[in-house]
Amino acid sequence: MPTTHTVDCDAGEKIQDKIGGVVAAGEAEIAIQQIVELLAVPGIDVVGPLPDEIQKVFETAAGIFRTSAQPAAADALLRFLLAPASSGVFRERGLESAM
Repeated sequence: MPTTHTVDCDAGEKIQDKIGGVVAAGEAEIAIQQIVELLAVPGIDVVGPLPDEIQKVFETAAGIFRTSAQPAAADALLRFLLAPASSGVFRERGLESAM
């Protein structure tokens, strides 16, 4: 029977560091966490996502407030983030485009 670990965090600690850290320290063989969070932990290998049937997809949206003090700068940032040249960086960090 596999052993399960419960991970508790003290104030100021990041849960992703704890979950990946347990695997990196050899205290667990597998961790289930957002891929983007696990990729940031040295010493572990991410083998892939969960099957689609049990995968939870998180969507992120961006916009510019009508009352923004710097709408042109905000627009430039969004255009940069949405540019095809930026998509590779997002993929490398474990994020996928829904567009």
